[in-house]
Amino acid sequence: QFFTPKDNIIRNFHGGWYFDGYVLEDLFHYQEDNLDEYWQKVGKANPYVKLGRLVPKSWIRAFALKPLMKDSNAPAYWYAHEDWPRITAFFGSKEAYEKLPTTWDDFYVFEEDKDFKQRRKNESASFVDYGFDFDKKDEDITIEDLRNVAIAHGGKLLSSSFDGDMKKPLEWEDQDGFAFSARPYTILRAGHWHQPLYESYVWDYDRLSKKDKIMASIHYDTFSKEENHRYYFEDGFVARMD
Repeated sequence: QFFTPKDNIIRNFHGGWYFDGYVLEDLFHYQEDNLDEYWQKVGKANPYVKLGRLVPKSWIRAFALKPLMKDSNAPAYWYAHEDWPRITAFFGSKEAYEKLPTTWDDFYVFEEDKDFKQRRKNESASFVDYGFDFDKKDEDITIEDLRNVAIAHGGKLLSSSFDGDMKKPLEWEDQDGFAFSARPYTILRAGHWHQPLYESYVWDYDRLSKKDKIMASIHYDTFSKEENHRYYFEDGFVARMD
């Protein structure tokens, strides 16, 4: 009610959706409040918050939120200063940003999902292809699993043997022919893989996703295979793009 569709990014630029969030809930039972209960607690702890109900929403937007739009990390700031690399990365293009509706009535928002266990049965969901059976126990991992994960990343395993120690570094080659050392645990369990981002501030996901099947299963959630942008962040994270 205080924001518009243009105030927040709409593309998943550097993360993934955690479909198995219910696992954490099963372990720790931390999801104890719904939205109404949360605000009741906030109001009880901070009585002045309730005064916000008496203030017109347009005033709250004008005096509390609009000043935030002048921040260099705000989409409105990017657009006003023609920061097209960030607009493209997070919205798709300058034109896509301009076409966003001004009200939520014309913008699709996911319905609240109240049953996490039911959601995992949703056949429309697509899951990350890790290149091996992720449910395998560490002691059951074989060298073939390591090779398959490397291939899924568009690279290969250079080491010729694996003694089952997931913490002992092995030699790998990435999709660009760069040789590097990493523990099997780092690759298979933590999900890391060498990429240009580690050498310099270059977000090269469009190109890498065309070779890296694991990255592609995340990147193409909100990006298209037709995109071929490379994003550079330098000189105080000023963005440029080719």
